[in-house]
Amino acid sequence: MAGRDRDAGSCPLKILALDLSRNVGWALGNSDAHPPELGCFNVRKGNESAELAAGIFGRWLRDVLRDTPPDIIAVEDYMQPTASRSQDATIAQLMLHGALHGLAGLKRIKVYPVAAATARKHFCGKAFAMPVHIPIKIFNEFFS
Repeated sequence: MAGRDRDAGSCPLKILALDLSRNVGWALGNSDAHPPELGCFNVRKGNESAELAAGIFGRWLRDVLRDTPPDIIAVEDYMQPTASRSQDATIAQLMLHGALHGLAGLKRIKVYPVAAATARKHFCGKAFAMPVHIPIKIFNEFFS
């Protein structure tokens, strides 16, 4: 696919940065343009199923990849199951990552995982943050 094999130093890359959780945070833009477009949306409320969350996220991502496909995707890596609050949270998070990797794979878009605690501590000065903070920090710092 044209544009997918470009050398990162040769021209600006369109980057999609994601923080996947109940509230998905995202940033989308070119590596040489600031600020990127950003936002946050809920994929799961209360006791709604992980399957419902994966479907909501998958439909959103399908539309992004169709309308404004990025060259690369940076995503906060999934939390290790032993560090998760619950089995349900672990399953939901892994399903969101599965939707991401499945759809990105169909479009041959490379997905770069970023360690969750590392990204949060490095970019925000603490190991926790509002979902929209991580993607914008990854976009601005990790790929600049």
